[in-house]
Amino acid sequence: MLSVQSFNDYRKFLREYYLARKASAPGYTYARFSEEAGLGAPNYLKLVIDEKRNLTVANIHQFALAMNLSRSDHQYFEALVLLNQARGTPDREFYEQRLSPLRAGRPKKTIRSQSPALVSQWFVPAALLSLHERPTAEVRFTDLSRKLGVPAAQLESAIEQMKKINLLKVQDGRFLVDFNHAVYHDPKTSNLLQQKYLQAQVERSMLAARRRSDPYSKLFSHTFTMSRAAFQKYRDEVREFLDRMTAVSEGDPAEAVAQINIQLFVV
Repeated sequence: MLSVQSFNDYRKFLREYYLARKASAPGYTYARFSEEAGLGAPNYLKLVIDEKRNLTVANIHQFALAMNLSRSDHQYFEALVLLNQARGTPDREFYEQRLSPLRAGRPKKTIRSQSPALVSQWFVPAALLSLHERPTAEVRFTDLSRKLGVPAAQLESAIEQMKKINLLKVQDGRFLVDFNHAVYHDPKTSNLLQQKYLQAQVERSMLAARRRSDPYSKLFSHTFTMSRAAFQKYRDEVREFLDRMTAVSEGDPAEAVAQINIQLFVV
């Protein structure tokens, strides 16, 4: 998943966005984007990418809506466009100040991987977080496997695979995970692997639900009404909630690994 908050140049983001859409749907065109954005010129996106046109304030919001940007991404995109297009120093300083707090809240580093190993086992994220900054000499895979409830050999095999694809590194005698967000995306692979991964995560939630006496396990269920047209808005709310949870956790001592599973669907 492409994030505008990983970019400092909005034209580069638009180029990468178009290429990603084109890769997943070969029939996607600049004209299709203009249609989705409600623009008159069929090649307007290309003109902007090629620096032959700038975006107006109205265009910024049309582009953001066409790309289904979340609220925080929408705000970042708007501020980034205005900064990139600012001409004089006072304007640049003004928009830089506006963008600064938005940059502070973005992921420090996001990696995108097409390796199925990232989602091949439900415990991979938990294992990576458990190992981060721990001295390699102190790690006992038997203890970690017992904690996660998986065979030690299976855990060690997964860890070796993570090291091979650079999701886990060893530096100065310690394990290191040098990213905040890991995104798996491979348009050439069916979503069956991701479905199995999510199913395994839901099964972990069911196990937690049975541990009613566990003070560190809490499950919530919420049923509400909505319009089908507003589904995207609710999905964005969930994404922003998870971003806030990540930001809170980054300022909290890493004593344990926690997990949140959210299923948003129409019954």
